[in-house]
Amino acid sequence: MLPLIVALSQAPAGEAGFGPPQRMRCEWFSNFENSRFERCSSDSRPVVAEAAIPVFAAGVAASFDRAARKLGGRSVDGVPWGVFDVEIVGRRGLTRREHSRYIGDARWDVKVERLIAMRLIRRGD
Repeated sequence: MLPLIVALSQAPAGEAGFGPPQRMRCEWFSNFENSRFERCSSDSRPVVAEAAIPVFAAGVAASFDRAARKLGGRSVDGVPWGVFDVEIVGRRGLTRREHSRYIGDARWDVKVERLIAMRLIRRGD
């Protein structure tokens, strides 16, 4: 299932759709069908106040997966479940999607260029 989440979260062509890189802290929710950020902030200022979908740069999804498994996030169908506090270097999407792509989808994207730290907040249900 992780390959499906990664495929759905691939960056659109080109980098023009994203703002400048910045250090962010987000709450990351992951389960067997959804992966999203909540309350992303930089220097205590909101970057995305609502939910956002992580769009992973090459190799970064694997680092999220390894870190989540190491922290003991439950795995169903090979996908870590849980809520994690993550610190990343990321770039906020410059435009909001008009329509959801699937149930549970968010309309903002945050391109994750590097995982700095991850902490388990709570296990999934």
